[in-house]
Amino acid sequence: MRIIPVMDLKNGQVVHAVAGERKSYAPVQSRIAASSSPLEVAEAFKEEFGFEDLYIADLDAIEQRGSNQGYVTQLRSQGWRIYIDTGISTVADLDDVLRGVDRLVVGTETLRSLDDLAEICEAHPFVVASLDMKFGRVWSRSPQICRMEMEDLVSSLCAEGVSELIFLEVSRVGTESGVNERNLRRALRASTVPLLVGGGIRDSRDIERLSEAGVDGVLVATALHSGRLAKEDVQRFTQSP
Repeated sequence: MRIIPVMDLKNGQVVHAVAGERKSYAPVQSRIAASSSPLEVAEAFKEEFGFEDLYIADLDAIEQRGSNQGYVTQLRSQGWRIYIDTGISTVADLDDVLRGVDRLVVGTETLRSLDDLAEICEAHPFVVASLDMKFGRVWSRSPQICRMEMEDLVSSLCAEGVSELIFLEVSRVGTESGVNERNLRRALRASTVPLLVGGGIRDSRDIERLSEAGVDGVLVATALHSGRLAKEDVQRFTQSP
């Protein structure tokens, strides 16, 4: 089981994402980092837990209000293997920085069509599709994607050439309210690529259940900052044979 820490960046700070209500996101308060500086939080993730992968959601880029690209470049230079979501919609959104990142995340929230996803997959060697959901329903600017049944959508995302799939319940992010297991089971049945889960994960018991269900990895933030997911828990999962 892979455990991947998440940083949501807004105005040059790591913020505490809660239920997708981005206007109310405030700088993160963490038991492992003294500030909300992206570099300090990332260093805390490495020192406390030994993480090597890092998921970054650049909220300014997603909302087309700027960019935190400089931090992405700095973190990559420090050896982090980066998953990055900047809200790209088409292959035209790829710049030199995004072409160079390890894992390019393309969320259904901003994706215009499945054809655009196919073109992005042709342009980048490791594309991760994020199945973004709010309150149990697919979240997307594409009417085509919103109308699709879960199994058909997951099958289509996989068929376009993605390397991994993220099942992300945005309305549960930061709430520690658990995972929507009914929809997750539907996604797992249809997926032909490794599947990661984000949103609502509370503690090691949730991760244990997800592992038993066949999930390949989890995205976590709040549980790491609050201490509900401890170093020993992370080591138990990530060092298992």
